[in-house]
Amino acid sequence: MTRRHLLVALFALLLVAPALRAEAPPTTTPESVGLSSERLQRLHAGEHPFYWAGFVPHGDGAAVTSTRVIPWLWIAALSLLGASAAFYAWWRKQRYELL
Repeated sequence: MTRRHLLVALFALLLVAPALRAEAPPTTTPESVGLSSERLQRLHAGEHPFYWAGFVPHGDGAAVTSTRVIPWLWIAALSLLGASAAFYAWWRKQRYELL
């Protein structure tokens, strides 16, 4: 074997050695790590997360926001004006029915 092959074998051994002596990760229950058993069953059943997971936005959210502002003051003013007109019409009808 050449010196180069020996160095490559030694380097590979140094990379693999920690994995050989590593212990298995501890086993835990799904509840202890924040995942319900029911959700874990859905994951193993192959149900698509669209049906049970919440929407998690990522990326540039400014592209989906609207720049149009809803004029809530105008909507409230027109609603109040409409309610006042309806009350006035009802009041006039009640007033003239009594006369």
